[in-house]
Amino acid sequence: MSKFFKKVAAILMAATIVTGTVPAMAGNVKDSSYEFVFRNAMNYTELRSKKDYTSMYMSCQDISSTGASYTAHAVGSRTSNGPKVNCAAGTYTFYAGTTSYIANYVKERGYEYGGIAGAPNYSFTYTAKGVWSPDSV
Repeated sequence: MSKFFKKVAAILMAATIVTGTVPAMAGNVKDSSYEFVFRNAMNYTELRSKKDYTSMYMSCQDISSTGASYTAHAVGSRTSNGPKVNCAAGTYTFYAGTTSYIANYVKERGYEYGGIAGAPNYSFTYTAKGVWSPDSV
């Protein structure tokens, strides 16, 4: 009888492993390039589908004026070209070389698309370039 119970236990363990595995929902983590041209006005990344509740990701690779910065926050929208709504869970200052995970309430507020707004910290014209994604790992 002990061989029988060992076989049953092995089958139950295998079934638990197989049925207990749930595929993870993949976030939208592919980086997209952005370029903000600041002329005393807010700039926005494109709106992209937000798949999960994780932070957004932004990496500023270059700013045209040495020492300049901008302040960023999350926005949400119902469509890929709809109005942008502030979904910030904080603001983040970016200099050339800064990388941040941007907390947000896009999914919590029922929006399907997310983006990042960038506000200039100076009154002169300058550009900022880098990559971003609406979800993170």
